[in-house]
Amino acid sequence: MELINSTLGKHSVSHSTVKKWFSKFHDGNFTLEDDPRRSAVKEKLEDVLQVLLDENPCQNQEELQNSYRNYSPSDIISIACNGKDDRM
Repeated sequence: MELINSTLGKHSVSHSTVKKWFSKFHDGNFTLEDDPRRSAVKEKLEDVLQVLLDENPCQNQEELQNSYRNYSPSDIISIACNGKDDRM
């Protein structure tokens, strides 16, 4: 951390950021891209749930949750991007 801060300027990187980088690299994740922010992920999930609810408005909360569990991550991404469930 000291080497980075001495090169890029004082306080250019925090101790917590270095800890996060170390953890990612230790786990084999060498990507330099930022992780998606939680709010963006939450918005996409809300979009997917809205699409599922629009397709069957008679679902209660438990049924909606159970139908959501039947989707793979790629299905969820597709619904979030297209605004509809292509499986139906």
